[in-house]
Formats: sequence, structure tokens, C-alpha cells
Amino acid sequence: MQNKAFISFIAIVLALACIYHLSFTVVTKKVESDAAAYANGDSRLERAYLDSVANLPLLGEFMYEYTGLYSYQNAKQRELNLGLDLKGGMNLTLEVSVADLLKVMANNSEDPVFTAALAKAKEQSAKNNTDIIDNFVAALKETDPNVNLASARLFGHKDQTMINVNMTNDEVISILRREADLAIQRTFEVLNSRIDQFGVTQPNIQKLEATGRILIELPGIKDPDRAVELVQKTAKLEFWETYDMRKLIAPISKIDEYLAKVKKAQNATSEAADTTIAESTEIVDTAATAENTPSLNLTETTDTAKEDTASSLETQSLEEFKKDHPLLGILDIAYALDPQTQQRTYVQGPILGYVMTKDTAEFNTYMRIPQVKSMLPKDVKLMWGNKTIPNTPALELYCIFSPRRDGKAALDGDVITDASFEKNDQGGGFMVRMTMNSEGADKWAKLTEANIDRSIAITLDGMVYSAPNVKDKITGGISTITGNFNFDEAKTLAAVLKAGQLPVPATIVEKAVVGPSMGKEAIRAGLFSMVIALLVVLIYMAFYYGNAGITANIALLANVFFLVGVLASLGTTLTLPGIAGIVLTFGMSVDANVLIFERIREELRDGKGLKLAISDGYSRAYSSIIDANVTTLLTAIILMVFGAGPVKGFAVVLFAGILTSLFSAIFITRLVFEAQLARKKSIKFSIKATEGAFSNTNFDFVGKRKMFYIVSAVIIAIGFVSFFTKGFNLGVDLKGGRTYTVAFDNNNINTQAIADALTPQFGGEAPVVKLFGSNDKIKIITKYKFDDSTPETETAVVNLIYDAVKGFYTTAPSLEDFADENSGIGLASSEKVGPSIAGDTKTKSIYAIAFSIVLMFLYIMIRFKGWQFGVAAIVALMHDVLLVLACFSIFDGILPFSLEIDQAIIAAVLTVIGYSINDTVVVFDRIREYFNDHKRGTIGTLVNKALNSTLSRTFNTSFTTLVVLLIIFIFGGPGIKSMSFALLVGIGVGTYSSLFIASPIVIDLKKRIGKEKEESVA
Repeated sequence: MQNKAFISFIAIVLALACIYHLSFTVVTKKVESDAAAYANGDSRLERAYLDSVANLPLLGEFMYEYTGLYSYQNAKQRELNLGLDLKGGMNLTLEVSVADLLKVMANNSEDPVFTAALAKAKEQSAKNNTDIIDNFVAALKETDPNVNLASARLFGHKDQTMINVNMTNDEVISILRREADLAIQRTFEVLNSRIDQFGVTQPNIQKLEATGRILIELPGIKDPDRAVELVQKTAKLEFWETYDMRKLIAPISKIDEYLAKVKKAQNATSEAADTTIAESTEIVDTAATAENTPSLNLTETTDTAKEDTASSLETQSLEEFKKDHPLLGILDIAYALDPQTQQRTYVQGPILGYVMTKDTAEFNTYMRIPQVKSMLPKDVKLMWGNKTIPNTPALELYCIFSPRRDGKAALDGDVITDASFEKNDQGGGFMVRMTMNSEGADKWAKLTEANIDRSIAITLDGMVYSAPNVKDKITGGISTITGNFNFDEAKTLAAVLKAGQLPVPATIVEKAVVGPSMGKEAIRAGLFSMVIALLVVLIYMAFYYGNAGITANIALLANVFFLVGVLASLGTTLTLPGIAGIVLTFGMSVDANVLIFERIREELRDGKGLKLAISDGYSRAYSSIIDANVTTLLTAIILMVFGAGPVKGFAVVLFAGILTSLFSAIFITRLVFEAQLARKKSIKFSIKATEGAFSNTNFDFVGKRKMFYIVSAVIIAIGFVSFFTKGFNLGVDLKGGRTYTVAFDNNNINTQAIADALTPQFGGEAPVVKLFGSNDKIKIITKYKFDDSTPETETAVVNLIYDAVKGFYTTAPSLEDFADENSGIGLASSEKVGPSIAGDTKTKSIYAIAFSIVLMFLYIMIRFKGWQFGVAAIVALMHDVLLVLACFSIFDGILPFSLEIDQAIIAAVLTVIGYSINDTVVVFDRIREYFNDHKRGTIGTLVNKALNSTLSRTFNTSFTTLVVLLIIFIFGGPGIKSMSFALLVGIGVGTYSSLFIASPIVIDLKKRIGKEKEESVA
């Protein structure tokens, strides 16, 4: 074996890298286990514990100082994440209403032509999933082919500063598209500023660039309704005058003394501290909770002050100081150092000081105490900055001047008409320019005149994003904010300033809530099926291939370790379909070893020595292995491109699993064999019972091909009849709608009776009600008001379901317990998919399947140098897809589990395509080899010999994969039962088609053996 040392080095490095990346998961699980033990079931206390240790070094000061990695907070960011279907939580997909944006930019026009065109555009966009701006312009042109978008009755009105009446339609459309993109960015910034208010330890928000939608993931959310309310709350942009922090030094000192006396009087310092942290759930005068403070841009503090602050925070956070100074122990007062005396001096400005993020809840609790409030000036309020300062997890605390009795800001953000950022050629960095309407310009002139040499705070949802100093009175309503902003900071501030300009709502187009009990069940079922499947494969390989099978098992275990390590390093979120992908990898990973071992057995039967047989076996198997796995890799890439959520997670697992499988099967086994050969150890590739298995088979595949054509044609014809008469049971992610999983306290559930009870509640439209997994759970599917995402409608639908099903409980839960996904009784999970998401998913699914089939045809045609091979492979693929879909149509409602076609089933169909082409390629490779090596014989004879020679490989690979899938199907839980059923049917059909359909079709497309050889020999 060449390059043995290099391969050994790569294997060691890969193993160490996997250990490193998995160590973060081990660290976080240990800390979270300690937190759970400490809290003893109190979720708030558990979160407080995690906040308190978030930035403590977990593996010693040295590791933390020189790597910065092993704190809980950093380890949490690098752990192997679990999807919501495994740990529970909420998933929201939001879409900015471009239709409302158009209406606002047209000054809320009531023009009948405008209104009719907009209504038609919305209808067409929802129905056909097409661009609403294109549809709107087209609808206008139907009424008036010469329509002028810049006219005063449309977008050229006097209050519109971005569009003037001299612009062309193309210029107006360009501005509309730009503003639509900016609206999405503004919405993203607003939601990003709120994300930590949801009360979860690891929230995630991301902008889906391809669709312009925004995805929010909230694992372990305890109050989904509050999350929906926060997401849909209107952004509040305000301008506030600021307070000189020096005026608060004395009041803060008095508050600190008061709190110290109170704590001493209570004589329970540590318990009181724990209680205050645990009970703090909201922030006074801000929109964020302490442990939930978001971070965006902040630029007003000088670097020197920040460094001094970091040092001061480090020294002032000592527990001894905190006991005597409850407030000053967590609040580091802002100061500057006199360059000559090195003494602290307080500088005029709005920043009172800095508080570590883990202590902000405690600070807020102090500020809510009535006696503490009374010690502060009545015209001051405190607000958090929106971003932690560099290199220190601490927030700036701003002093806001609030002299008005109504508590309102000096100026509201709705006066902003435009905001942009550009390069600052004079001062460096970027600067932000904002424009106000005439009313705002007048107020802004007065406000800036009254605050020259003082700061004005710009706040969004009660958090300070910027507090620039005013140099002069600003007239005309155009202002420039400088501060050496970098690109991202300027972009964010511009987006924040425009958040108050256009009140464009973000609509929830998809929502999924999974209760923790459902997540625990999914984990239990997934892990159990994984362990059972792994054991079955290990036992079978050892049985069939003897001690060579044990070597393959070593490679398989290494593959599992490498795969999980790679997934952790990629930051992959592991979902239930992802676990199915790992388990599927067990079956598919033995394929390379089976191909190699069967080749080695052939070489041994030809009389070669063990060492030469192993060398030649590996060499001759490479072609089949590469061809087979490239096609599956292409399928995984297509899934990653077109899939979303769990489907994309499954694709990542499949892609990584193929690569790690190839490395383990080809190189790890070869290293073990080389070591055994060097020590003169005996290597057996079979036991006595399997030694001659499939070696003398002589099945007439070619002669019986017409019989199999007829069998397949009949089944497909029955499927087509079912397609057009019965149709498919499409899941809500393909057709839109609502689904609810409801848990009962008994097993005597009558689904038809529940459906009858729900029908009048849903306005006479009968929902689909079916058992889900065990007999004490049902799934309800309905389209009732599925296009309405308001919290009121969400609550109303749950109430309707409760009224309908409460009579089916032995002891009915309260409405509150029923609606709580965490209660373990009542709603266990829910999902809502709007029409736009459903249309996207359906379109992407069709594209994915069509694109994969075309791609496979091109690859096979090029690789085997003959269109006949490509056509045969594609016919076999379409045969496999049609048979799987036929089973889902024919047996839906007959089999005792759901046969909905959803994203997971589309992923399964694409996986079947990859597996089927994998099997077909191996067979074609052997046919090509026989054509090259055998100069005489009829085409039928050569194809039969080639197919019979692959039977051992086909049986072993298919058997292990099918057994693994059967285990997933039986033990994997209801969440992946339909997906595993699709894979089970598809893999079985794919194996059948590669032998009985694809290869015979090649024969029927060829006319002469001579032509066959010319067109197929590589």
C-alpha cells in the first residue's frame, strides 16, 4: 500500500479534530447537568446558574486564557446542536409584506386602479408563488398600458422623497425592489434586537437570502404565545435627550448603601442574591430581560475607556466587594484616568457605567424596588445599550432624560423618511445620513439647538443603538452621524433609523412548536433504533465475512465517530431525519467494503495469493466505488440546495456520511489488513457457511426481462389509476394548513368521533384526524384560517380544538394546561404553513427531483460513453420514483400510519434516486467490464454473467440497508415512520430495478454486440 504513513497521519489528525470538536458538546452537557441538579426543576434558577458560569473557565485559567474556548458560553456556540424535533421549541418563518410596503410608498393610496391592481397582484403571488412587484406592474398595465409609476396618484406624490415625477417606470421599479430588500433588512435588525427576549438559552435568527424570509429558532421556549407577540410587535424608534451621568453618582451611592443595609438586615445575603437573579424576568424601562440582552453595534465609547472598563470590571466583580456593595459590585461606574495623577475622574456624558450581562437581571430587580426608584431623579430613566463592549460581556447603561409627564421621547422615529450610509472620506470609516419630513425637521432643529455639546440617544424598542454628540443646530432635516463606523455598524444603524419610517409588518408564514415530551420521545426512539441497527450490521458483517468482517466493523465504528465529529465541526443541527441519515449511513457504509471484499474473494478463487488478492481486489473495486458514491453525493448536494430545515440537515448528514464512509472503508480497512499481513496473520473473507455463497448462480435475467417489464408496468398502471382517482395526501408543508398533535390520558381514542366534533368548530370544514404513533396521540390537520397568523387567531383555534376534544379525556385538563406544550397533556406540538411557503416547497420539490434525474442521466451517459446506459438508468429511476409514489397513494388510509407526502418524503425519494443509481452504476460497471474482457458470446449471455457475478454484492448491500431501514421503521418513532417506509420501499425497488429493469433495457436499446462494445467500452 502506497502512502501508508500519510494516510495514517491523516487518520490520526482527523480523529484528534473530531475529539476536539466533540469536547465542546461534552463540556456543555456536563455544565447543563450540574445546572439541572442545582435548580431541581426550577427553570428560572437553572438559567440563572448557566448565566452565572457563562464566562468562567471550565478547564482551567490556562486553557481559557490561551484558547478562549472552554467557557460554557463559547462551548455552547460550538456544540453539536439538536433540532427542535429532538429537544422541543418553536420555529418561526416570517415574510415581510411587500404589498403593504407598496401601499405605504404610495401614501396609502385609495385610488381604485391602484387598489385593484394590488389585490390582484397579491392573489396571483399567493397562487403562483411569483414576484408581487412584477404582478402589480403587470396588473396596472392591463388597465393602462402607458401607466406612469412616478405619477402623483401612484408613487410620485409630494411626500415621497425617493421618487420624482420625471423617473421612468424601470427606475421606479428599481427603487421599489431596493426598498423591499431594505424592508427585509430592517425587519431582520428589529427581530435581531428582540431575539434574546424570548427566554431561551440558544436562540437563532437568520435571513434566508434566497427567499427574503427570516427564520427564528427558539429551542426550549416556555411561552410560544409571547414569542409570537414579540415577533409581530411594531418597532418603536425614538430620539431621547440624555442625562449627565455625573448627576447620578450620589444617588447611586445612596442606593448601594441602602441595599447593603437591607441585605444585612435580612441576614441572608447569598440566598437573597440567588432569589433576585432567579425571580428577575423583565427589564424596567427597556424591552429586554437581563439574561436576554441583544447585541448589535455601538461606537460612542473610546477604546481607552473600554479597556479601562474591562480591567475595572474584572477587579470590581470580586464577591467580597459585592457583599458590602450590592449595586456597585455589579455596576462599574464609567470613568476616565487622569494621565498625570492616574486617578479616576467622571466625564460628562450619558453612559453611567457597565454591567456584566449575567448581572443585568439582578440590577433590574434592584431598580424595581420602590425605595430605590424614589432615590433616583424623577426625570431620569435608565436604558441598556444594545451591544456588549469589545472583549468583555458587559453592557453600557445609559442615562436618559425624560422630563415629560407622559414619559414619551423627545421625538418619534416616524418622522424619518430615509436613511443611508456611505464612506466617510474625511474622518475615515463610514457615516450615516438620515432625512426627516418637514414636521420632524422643525422638531429636530429645536431639539439639536437645545442639546449642543450633549448627546441624543437613538433607541429602538427601548435599547440605545447610538448616542452621538450634537455639534450645532441642525436645520433642513438632513443630519449626518459620524463616529468611525465600520461597514456593518453603519449598515445596522441606517436600518434601525429606517425601522420607524415604514410600518411594514412581518407575517408569520410558517410556525412549528414541539413540546419537550415529544422531543424526548424522538431522541429515545432515534438513539434506540441507531444502536439496534449498528449492532445488527456489526453482527452480520462478522458472520458473513469472518475476521475480515470484523475489520469492516472497526471501519464502521470509526466512520460513526468521524461522522459525528465532522457534523459537530460544521455546526450542523441534528434533527430526527438527520438521525435517520446516520442510521442509513450504517447500511450504505458497508457497500464499499462489500464491493472490495467480493472482489478479493474473486481474486482468491482465481488462485492468487492473499497479499496480491487484497491489492488487486482494492484496485479493481475503486471504479465501482467512485462511480456509485459520486451519484449519491450529487443527490445530497441537490437536497442541500433545494431542501430546507430538517431536509437540509438530512442532506448534510448524508453528504458527510458518504465521505467518512469512503475514507473508513477504503483506508482504515486497508491499514488494518496491511498490519495483519505484516504480522503474518490469517485473514478470512468468509466463514464456511458463506464461502461459496452466490458463486455459482446462473439466473436468466435477460430471458425473463419481459415478464418483469409487465409486472412493473401493471403496478405503475395501478398507481396511475390511484393518482388520478385517489390522489396524494399532501402534508401541510406542500399544501399549507395547520397541524396539531394532541396527547390524551387514555388509549380509547375514536378519530372519527373527534373529526365530527371538530367539523362544526372549523366552520363546517371537516379536518383530517388520525392516530399519531401510540394510541394516546392524534394528529389534527386543517386549513381553517391557516393564512391568518395573528396571535388572536392562533389562540382561538386552540380554544376551538379544546372545546371539541375535552370530552374525550378521562379527566379533562384545564384550557391553560391543554394549550401548554410543556404540560405533557393536550397539545404536544403544532405547525402552521402559509400558502407562500407551501408553494415554495412544492416548486422546489419538483425542481429537485427533475434536476436530479437530468443530472444522473448526464453523468451516466458521460461516464459509460453511451446514451443507452443513460436512458436505461433514467427509466429505472423514474420506475422507482413512480412505484414509491404509487405505494403512498394506494396504501394511504389503509396502513396504520400516516402516508403524507411532505418534505421528508421528498428527501426520501431523492435518497432512493441516489441509492438506485448507486446500485445501477455498480451493475453497469460490471457489464462494461465483461464486454471489455470477453470477446465472444451473445449480449444476453454476457449481461447475465455480469449480473450473476454481482449478486453477492447486491444481496449483502441491500440486505444490510433494508434491515437497517426496517429497524428505523419499527423503532424510530412516528416522526420518521413514513420517511423510513418510503426508503424501505424505495431501496427494495431500486435493487430490483437495477437487476431486472435497467440492465435489460440496455440490451433492448442495442442492436449488435459489436456496436455494444464500441459504445460502452471506457
